Amino acid sequence: MYVDTRPVQTPLGDGVAGIDIGEVRIAAVYDGQGVHLHSGRLIRARNHYANKHQAKLDARIARKKNGRPPGQRSSKRLRRLQRARRTLRDRIKRQNRDQLRKQARQVVSTLHESRVQTIAVGDLGDIRNRIDYGPRA
Repeated sequence: MYVDTRPVQTPLGDGVAGIDIGEVRIAAVYDGQGVHLHSGRLIRARNHYANKHQAKLDARIARKKNGRPPGQRSSKRLRRLQRARRTLRDRIKRQNRDQLRKQARQVVSTLHESRVQTIAVGDLGDIRNRIDYGPRA
């Protein structure tokens, strides 16, 4: 174990900022003077690609599974397709996690430059529970 000898960054001011978290825009930050928007388009585009590619793999996997009697070992092609699907999902998950960390770092550095000390983040946990979308939705 090593002792952390990095100096702690002192706050530049005592401002307050509010953050609205979303999907299209990862964070909309209002610090009293202006609004800073941080885009989440790259993550959405990556998920769109992954879902599209996974649908193709799922269709091929379904064709391989249909002709096999229960209890029989699966084919090498089926195992390769399942591994490709798993690898795709893991890669996209790692890339999204990396992008979220980069966005968080960018938000924090923006707030630091704006001399913000306190951040207020809304709780959006049960917002969908109060809205009646109707039976079709």
